[in-house]
Amino acid sequence: MEEIRTRLSISEENTEQNVGYEKLTQLTLFHNPNAHFGYFYFRDGKLVMLYVGDHEQVEQLDPKVLEEKLGGRGIRLRSRAGKRFNHYVYPDKGVAFSADSQSVSFIEIFPPTSIEAYKADIYEEVPPFIK
Repeated sequence: MEEIRTRLSISEENTEQNVGYEKLTQLTLFHNPNAHFGYFYFRDGKLVMLYVGDHEQVEQLDPKVLEEKLGGRGIRLRSRAGKRFNHYVYPDKGVAFSADSQSVSFIEIFPPTSIEAYKADIYEEVPPFIK
C-alpha cells in the first residue's frame, strides 16, 4: 500500500476511506488520475482490487487479444457495462474484464481466487437489462 502511495504520489485528496466496490466493503481507495487512471482498493493494507475503466486505452483493447493472452474465453457472467457486454472472469489469474465483441469497458485485477469466491465476495449479480 505504501509503495503504491509513493509511486503514484497519493495525497490525502487522492484517498477515500471506508468505500466499497461491488460486494467489497470497508476499503481504502487510492486514485490519482495524474499518475495512473486506475482505482486501487485496499483492505487492511493489502490490494484487493484494481479497477481500470473509462479510459481510451482500455476502450481500444481488443477483447479477442485479451482472451488469447489469458488462455481462452473466461467464465462468462452478466456485465454491468450494458446489455451487449459480457463479464469474463479468470479467477485463478486474478483478472476479469467486461467487453462486447469490439471493445473493453473495464478491467478488474484482484488476488487469484476461485469462481465461487469471486461470486460470493466481489461480483454483484446484474439484473437482466430490459429494453
